[in-house]
Amino acid sequence: MKTRPRRSPATKVPTSRWLAYATASAATVLTSAGSADAEIHYSGRLDVSFGPDENKIVNFPLDKPGDLLRFGHYAGPGGTAFFEIDGIGSEAFLGYSGFEYAYPAKLHLKNRYISQGRNFVTFYNHGTLYANHGRGYGEWGGRVRGFIGFRFDGGAGPQYGWARVNMVGDEASFILLDYAYADPGEPIRPGQKTSSAKNAVTEGGSLGLLAVGGAGLTLWRQRRKSR
Repeated sequence: MKTRPRRSPATKVPTSRWLAYATASAATVLTSAGSADAEIHYSGRLDVSFGPDENKIVNFPLDKPGDLLRFGHYAGPGGTAFFEIDGIGSEAFLGYSGFEYAYPAKLHLKNRYISQGRNFVTFYNHGTLYANHGRGYGEWGGRVRGFIGFRFDGGAGPQYGWARVNMVGDEASFILLDYAYADPGEPIRPGQKTSSAKNAVTEGGSLGLLAVGGAGLTLWRQRRKSR
């Protein structure tokens, strides 16, 4: 018959020491969570205009040198507005492609995470927003506003982002309003400017906050209500 080892008597720890342990534990939990969080990088408001009579190309930086967005406009019969995404390793954008051309899709605020998009164009790294040649080509004709969803890989894994475009409607002229992209592993929706980790609590995060005590429980409840 096996006998269980005898437990040593529990040592009584003063309340003040328990408080010190809890404070130190809380600091560890919060510091670890913050250092591991990925981020979303927002350009700020840009309002870069591509006029109807302009032949203009502008590059916009992403995560690393070699990762960039490019927007341009060609003047001429009807005008042409175009977009390009370049990644050190790979790149793609949401849309569709034909025999010779590709066209970025027009996304909206209520669309799901960009990484969940079904139609990523990978054969071309550039697409026509709108080309007003006769009947017109692309989803961005007229006076419309929307988001382009894109993906690039700078060597650390896939990263997703969006660019907000306002079409003026004259000769395919437009304004690039702003853009944002996320670190690898961080989801992002069209129009999202800050990390989703700041507004959501994972199971690990919930346990960490509950371990802090009353203040952590209150914060956890507040975050639950905000979902």
